[in-house]
Amino acid sequence: MYILQLKKNLGGLVKVYSRSQKRVYTLEKEVLKPLLKGQDIERWSVLAHTELVLFPYIIKNGKAFLIDEKTFQSRYPRAWRYLLDNRVALESREGGKWRVQDWYAFGRRQNLEQFEQPKIITQVLASKSCFALDDAGLFYFVGGGNAGGYGITLRPDAGVSLSYVCALLNSNLLDWHLKKLSTRFRGGFYSYAKRFIEKLPIKIPENREEIERARKVEALVAKIQKLKRARHELLRVWREWSAKLKTHEKTLLEFLRDDAQNTRIGKFEDSWTVEVPFYPDDGRELLEKRYAGFEVTGEAETLKIYGQRERQKPFEQA
Repeated sequence: MYILQLKKNLGGLVKVYSRSQKRVYTLEKEVLKPLLKGQDIERWSVLAHTELVLFPYIIKNGKAFLIDEKTFQSRYPRAWRYLLDNRVALESREGGKWRVQDWYAFGRRQNLEQFEQPKIITQVLASKSCFALDDAGLFYFVGGGNAGGYGITLRPDAGVSLSYVCALLNSNLLDWHLKKLSTRFRGGFYSYAKRFIEKLPIKIPENREEIERARKVEALVAKIQKLKRARHELLRVWREWSAKLKTHEKTLLEFLRDDAQNTRIGKFEDSWTVEVPFYPDDGRELLEKRYAGFEVTGEAETLKIYGQRERQKPFEQA
């Protein structure tokens, strides 16, 4: 009942799909939190999520307090109506033990206060290190089992930053060390559970040279995050517009996927984009150009692709 599928962000409101009610609701964004499954946690940073959790609590002074019924109805009337739609099921939890005043509270509330703080998050089960930064304390996650995730926080006196520790945890050296300690699963997956992570050695900078090296590591992590966000936004816009402008059987994204596969197996003669520079260099000249649809003309038929081309004459490939 609490976990909802994100459909559309409407600013102060969010359109979500409820599996329990099998219908779409529009709820107040303020009472919804981004929820991650293990598969949503990417290396270095979280760029997308598909689910939200309805969170009927407020965090004050490091403690979670259930929002009282009167306040909830007043501030979040849409979310309250959604809870009322699920009241029978919520009250029936644990054999009817939740037929009480706080019927809409979570059945388990361990560590609720811990989510909204800066942390490193990771998958429990992965083929390689997959640690990400949640600098703003935005994300909640599904825990338990091998499909979930969990967070890592640092003591105030740790003497290192989250980005520095994240870089070490994502390093090939520490990942190699962890795999020597960890449990291996079928398919080349390893457990990144707490009992293995806590055994990893973390180098604390002790002198000026080591502190300067740590600052450089932090700067590189920030750059990696920035590039990952830019790439994610590019792919999001690309997918959106290739679908909108689709007029034939394939979108530009599908052409690129096919070409990537053909390139991997050496079928260069079947690739349309093998000599097309889709990724610009560090200069901004190409990035600042405006692009339009262009045609690629083959021997048998004409295929229309929408993507990178400056507004000039159509590009033709014989």
